[in-house]
Amino acid sequence: FLRGVLLFQTSRDLPSTYYLLLFPFFILIWLKFPQSLPLLIILFGYTWTHLFAYQYSYPKLSLDLEGEDIQIEGVIEEVSRQQQSYSRFILRLFETSINEWDQRLPEKIQLSWYQPAQVIHVHQSCVFTVRLKQPWGFSSPGSRDYEKFLFLQGIGAHGYVRDGECVVQPKTHLSIFSWRENWVKEFLQASDSYHYANLMQALTFGYRENIDSADWEVLRKTGTAHLLAISGLHLSAVALVVFVLVQRTCRLSATLCSAMPAQSVAALAAMLATLFYAYLAGFSLPTQRALIMVFAGLSAILLRRPVFNLSVFSCALFLVLLVNPLAVLTAGFWMSFLAVLFIYVAMKSCQSLPKYARIIFVQVYLGVALFPISLLFFSEASVIAPLVNLIAIPFVSFIVLPLLLLAQCGFLLGISAITWLFDVLDILFKWLWWVLELSASLKFSAWQFMPTLWGVICFEIGLFILVQAKGLPIKHLAWLFIAALFLLKSPSLKPKQMRLTVLDVGQGLAVVIETANHTMLYDAGMLSLSGFNTGNVVVKPYLDWRGINAVDLAMVSHNDNDHAGGMHWLLENFTIKKLIVSNQPA
Repeated sequence: FLRGVLLFQTSRDLPSTYYLLLFPFFILIWLKFPQSLPLLIILFGYTWTHLFAYQYSYPKLSLDLEGEDIQIEGVIEEVSRQQQSYSRFILRLFETSINEWDQRLPEKIQLSWYQPAQVIHVHQSCVFTVRLKQPWGFSSPGSRDYEKFLFLQGIGAHGYVRDGECVVQPKTHLSIFSWRENWVKEFLQASDSYHYANLMQALTFGYRENIDSADWEVLRKTGTAHLLAISGLHLSAVALVVFVLVQRTCRLSATLCSAMPAQSVAALAAMLATLFYAYLAGFSLPTQRALIMVFAGLSAILLRRPVFNLSVFSCALFLVLLVNPLAVLTAGFWMSFLAVLFIYVAMKSCQSLPKYARIIFVQVYLGVALFPISLLFFSEASVIAPLVNLIAIPFVSFIVLPLLLLAQCGFLLGISAITWLFDVLDILFKWLWWVLELSASLKFSAWQFMPTLWGVICFEIGLFILVQAKGLPIKHLAWLFIAALFLLKSPSLKPKQMRLTVLDVGQGLAVVIETANHTMLYDAGMLSLSGFNTGNVVVKPYLDWRGINAVDLAMVSHNDNDHAGGMHWLLENFTIKKLIVSNQPA
């Protein structure tokens, strides 16, 4: 099924649906030759992805409406930024509004509102006059694929508000998602007094707006950013803690155990706990994926099947792709399933070791195995991540997270005495952050390198061979496979050669000139009112992608924002050895 999903991704455009006529033919072949079933499943995976791609692509913004003032009506689905001078949100259009424009508008659009006339909230109904454009992003190498990001969210256009207003619709009842929204608002207000409230908000609700760039830099250098993304690690930890506690409690009662096995009761309780945590996280895409994976494992317990094997792994993979086959376009999908696969390999390879040695071995193996994967996706990986995570993951998963969720339940019930638990959590986060900052300050905490896909595959094969039992015939080749990560790379520039790259920064300019020994940057694009700047979003990612740690010479042609705006961020956050300007910048 995964092969069929990936085969569809090789299509440049939505393919014709005529191939569906082959389905009866394939079914007849399968009935005659049962061994041909994999071919039928591949076709099913291909077709299933085609249906999702079509659903995400239509209706779409008509070209004749692009850049025009149009009036629309809809409801605010998500607010991603709320400031006095700028707001950004997702609006889901009413069906009447789409029909009014003859299906020439997408169902979901992302809007920016500069100098908004009012504070906006989720579930408000709005009437706006907007200008829209196609969901395109910068196409520079190394940059985030913004167009893909919008596509995966089902957003068919983005633009800005010219005029309009929003009203709160009267509700006869409070929906379950409105209840969560109110809970988040109340906690954001109540947690202002805590120094590490931003980490509590991120770990409970997936709300990361209050984590600044300096904090993200610490997390990036230590390879611990995943600790603040509610995903498989967190849901698995919650499931494990609840399962163990409920199972041991049930075993105290012989009557209860004779009515229903303790592990079955514990599995059901763990399902409810992880479902509740996923609800707190707003059922984001990574959380949905993690919930399916955890439920697959817990279902195996209910069915009295082995939990940690490749059959359960395959079932989870199939279910995730069935829910959304376009998940293969995200790095999180591959990181999640490869992490589980690496844990499986490590546990199978260290069964002869003592219990605590196995835990350390699995953690180290996972960190080393994910290192080249991180390089492939992000052009950077933390060298110290395996060691830091050896401390941070158990600390967060089995101490901080259970206490935090317990405190949140107390907060929800209005128990005033629970504030002491938040005080304890603030101290625990202080200890954790001290370790992370100390680790991030090390000179070689992170490493930038752009490997090839074949280099990463060879590295993983070599690592797999290395941890297998002695006597494997090709074990002496393991180090050669591992070295391929660094040997298989794009050729470097030779003397008297030059690479000139004009980056896509919109209507501004940014040019990178590389020689064998030097790098020059000519202009760096713009800085917008919202704080968005191409120095951070386009230029820096390209330099990271090329493995460039410092610019020898930067030149600013003139003071226009489209040319000089992004340079301010680079001067503060990147190594620029020499700067030349045509006139003194403001």
